[in-house]
Amino acid sequence: MKQGLVSVSFRELSVKEIIKLAKENNLKYIEWGGGPHVPMGNVKLARKVRSLMHGSGIKCPSYGSYYGVTYNEGEKPPLPFKQICKTAVALGASVIRIWAGWPGCGEIDAEKERKAVIHTKMIASVAKKYNLTLAFECHWGTITEEYHRSIEEINYEI
Repeated sequence: MKQGLVSVSFRELSVKEIIKLAKENNLKYIEWGGGPHVPMGNVKLARKVRSLMHGSGIKCPSYGSYYGVTYNEGEKPPLPFKQICKTAVALGASVIRIWAGWPGCGEIDAEKERKAVIHTKMIASVAKKYNLTLAFECHWGTITEEYHRSIEEINYEI
């Protein structure tokens, strides 16, 4: 079993403090968050963090991005998805966690779900070019709020 931590659980700590904490507790993995510690698109910082982890024998199995696939009318993703992929690769991650919307992004109706599926397929094709896997987070106020629904309940023709 892989044992590690998620950096966003320690928002108040610095990157170096989190690596030290992981090492002191014999943890071999850190999932870095795309908000407080390794911002999306900051490839230079991601490389530096990977180097710091390497020196401590720690790896990054996944990158907890703050990239969503559902937005309110007029909103757009924060940056091109290839930048998130480049950040994940620089960290050495093989998985990128993404959001199926945002808490407060309004009612998740059939049209938002349809657009989310289209957006997800598009970014999945980008992730594939970087040999990365996407994983949705489950959160209230997003499409994955009711993750227990079966795929048969969600019928899209795209």
